[in-house]
Formats: sequence, structure tokens, C-alpha cells
Amino acid sequence: MRYHFSLPAVLSLAAIACLGCQPQSERNSAIAFANGPEPTTPIVPNPEVAELGAVKPLRSEPFPVDSSSVEPTSAAFDSSETRFDTGSAAEDATVPPDMRQTHEDLDATLWMQTSAEYVASCRQAFRTAEEQLLTAINVPSWSADLIQQSELAGHPPEATPLPTAVILDIDETVLNNSPYQARLIQQDGGFQLNSWHEWVEEAAAEAVPGALEFLEAAEDAGVTVFFVTNRQNSVENATRRNLESLGLSKRDAPDRILSKQERDEWTSDKSSRRAHIAKRYRILLLIGDDLNDFVSIGNKPTAQARRELAVEHADLWGVKWIQLPNASYGGWERSLYDWNDAAEDALKLRKKYEALSDGRSE
Repeated sequence: MRYHFSLPAVLSLAAIACLGCQPQSERNSAIAFANGPEPTTPIVPNPEVAELGAVKPLRSEPFPVDSSSVEPTSAAFDSSETRFDTGSAAEDATVPPDMRQTHEDLDATLWMQTSAEYVASCRQAFRTAEEQLLTAINVPSWSADLIQQSELAGHPPEATPLPTAVILDIDETVLNNSPYQARLIQQDGGFQLNSWHEWVEEAAAEAVPGALEFLEAAEDAGVTVFFVTNRQNSVENATRRNLESLGLSKRDAPDRILSKQERDEWTSDKSSRRAHIAKRYRILLLIGDDLNDFVSIGNKPTAQARRELAVEHADLWGVKWIQLPNASYGGWERSLYDWNDAAEDALKLRKKYEALSDGRSE
């Protein structure tokens, strides 16, 4: 949620905060003082706020709070490194009814669902991927996996006759889950594991623009496609139904979906699954929406550490690593509140505000 405070609004809020135990007539006088001179034309009262203080409860505080007063909820983690169940929402906070109130995912979700720029960004990414695919096939030492790349670099071309493959993430890479995000916004809620699994079981996600064309190009080129996802293994069948219904995976094809915990060693860090594929295939491209789709990020890195890791591998972006846009959720967001997924919304929001930079020198 976003809130914008002006000095008059703050003064008005301070005056109104003192009115709870005063008679109505005194309240009216105090409100008049806080709001300034009476206008020359009458103001029609808003029936929704006829009683002072009749404001909508919010999920989170609009301003920094004392973290010592915030009790974390129990968190039930799901398979994705970017998805988690925060249990109960933060205690309700109240603000004056004229304050701007929006859900934190509103703009990002609308951008995915309505903007030409989102469609263009996705198609541009997959067009780049298709062009790089044709180049990579003909370079025997080419690999998008960092470990395999080092191994192939020391071998002559004739010693590396592995078949080729590409690895793609699923959520916000080939499947667009913005309808689920929209439901959370309409309910003024947050991610819950149960509601997420219900959405996955619907198998109703649409294809990300450009994904189908790229996968068809890979098939035509004889390149095997693998999906490495941090969705729970328990919903893999529903995931497969969704992919097949969109033509993103062929019916009755061999299982190419590698879900989290499908094997004990397959954790949220996708490197073990990439290594599993690299034993039998030369990995031409990695395609995803989160840094974890490309490289092991370590244990709870800071936002700055994640950016430095991206810069460290600058020569791979747009060549062997193809990034899809996702401004709704991901490791970028979790790093802002120190990966404390069990924290209340109020604490997370405060951490996000603290991470903002207004470009002014301190």
C-alpha cells in the first residue's frame, strides 16, 4: 500500500487524534480548526465517513513502526523461493479517509495485464533467445551453465558430443499468474499457500507472450526443453495440464518438469537440478524471471549482493541468460526485508520504504 502525506494532512491528523473523548460539538470545533477557514461553498459530507474515525482498516502500517512491537507469524513455506504463507495479516491500522490507499501489487499487476510494454518486453526476450539458440547449437563449447561452461572450455569440440537442451523457469517465465495476483489485490490480501495451490489446480494460467513461439523453435531445432520450477512436486500434474493445454508441452511427452523436492536434494537452489541436466545435455540457454534461475545466490543475500552478482556475470545477459520481467514478487523483494518471510506486513512495508532512494545526498 502506498501513502502520501502532506504537512496540512499531518497537522489535521494530529488534531483529529485528540478528539476521541470529546463531545461532538467540541469535535466539530477542533476539526474546523485543523482544516482551516470554512470554505465559501458548502461541502457535501461523504456518507461513508459520516462518523469521525469511520475509516477502512488496512493490512499494514503506512509508516515506519517499531519492529520490537511486531510479533512474527508462523510461516508455511511452499516450493517457490518467492512464494510464502505469512499466516495472519498485520493488525489493522487506520488512516484518515482522504489518504491514498492502494495494494502494493496493483501497478505491477496492471502492467502485466494491460500494458503494451509488458508484451513487448516478453516478446523481445524470447526473440533474443531464439536468435541465440541458433548460434549456440553450432558452438560445441557453448554452455549457459557456469560449471558446465568451465568443463567444456578445456575440451576439444569432438570430445563434447552431448545433445542440447534449454532450461526455463515456469512462473512468470512461461506461465502468467497475474490473475492470481489480481485476486489478492481485490481481496486486499497477501499470498497464502492454500490459495496459490487452488489457483495452480485450476490450470488456468495463460502463456507469457512469446513463450510458445520460442518453444516451437527449440523443438524444430531438435533442442530438448526442460522446466525447472520451485512449484511443489504435489502440484506437478496440475502444472503439466496447464502447460499442455497451451501447447507449451506435448501430451504424452517424457517428463521434463523438475519440481522442488521431487528428489530430496532438489532444494529451492536450482543448481542441483541444473547439474542433473548437465550430466546428459549441453545447456544452451537459461531463461527465467529471478536471479536464482541462472546462478546459485547463496544464503539470503542482500539486495546489493544480488545486484553485484548480476554485474559479475554481465557478459551472459542477453547471450546465454535471458531475463523475463517480474515486478510483482521474487528474490529482489524478499531481500529488502532480509528474507524474513514470517514478518508482519507492517515490518515488511517499513523495510521497503527504508530501501527507497530519492536521489538526494544525505
